[in-house]
Amino acid sequence: MSDETPHWVTTIPRWIFLFTAVAFSVTAVSFFVAMLSSWAAGEPFTLMGNQFGWSRTRPDEVVVSKPVSLLQWQQRRYVADLAQSFSKDTKDYTDVIYKCFPTFERNGSFVSTNVISEGDAISIIQKNDELHKSIRRLLNYFEAISIAYQNGVADGPMFESSFLPVLKMWYARLHLYIKVADEQCKCNWQPFEDVAIKSWASKELPRPSSSVAVCYGVNSQLRKRKG
Repeated sequence: MSDETPHWVTTIPRWIFLFTAVAFSVTAVSFFVAMLSSWAAGEPFTLMGNQFGWSRTRPDEVVVSKPVSLLQWQQRRYVADLAQSFSKDTKDYTDVIYKCFPTFERNGSFVSTNVISEGDAISIIQKNDELHKSIRRLLNYFEAISIAYQNGVADGPMFESSFLPVLKMWYARLHLYIKVADEQCKCNWQPFEDVAIKSWASKELPRPSSSVAVCYGVNSQLRKRKG
């Protein structure tokens, strides 16, 4: 090995060495200040990681998923807007449904027997046009957002976590109604069914133990007798 200084070293301008030394000093100082700030805030490594683009996630921290493209941002924005307006967009329909099926609102996601029976479905379709229209319009809404999900308009994971539980719940409540509607008026909401049925997978869909309606069926007959 030669003890002589390489020629390329002697030809490098001195200002480059000076700049490198200053840059290294500034980086070292910033690192040290960030470390002290992290400890002072009681969050070691967090502030420092934020400054240098890395972080040590604590078990209790919420992991934030950032969109990686404009398309993904638009897909997530669609789901966020959908979630924000969901109650308002469906209120007119669900208000009518809840009047006839108050257990839907009172028991929330409990659907083991909280289902519109085939008998109630026939009565509604033949005798209660307002309720039938409200159920149809709610199903039309679910069909529309299901189509958006199936065709990539909505962000898949975000839609699944936000809306699949809702679609699963309403499909359980209405699956017998959908069957009767198909027979009675040739109504069909296949995209909604395709999306919702996957949520049940191999599980058996719930069946009504008795009528849960207060405007038709067993319950309504009992009320009339008591009145």
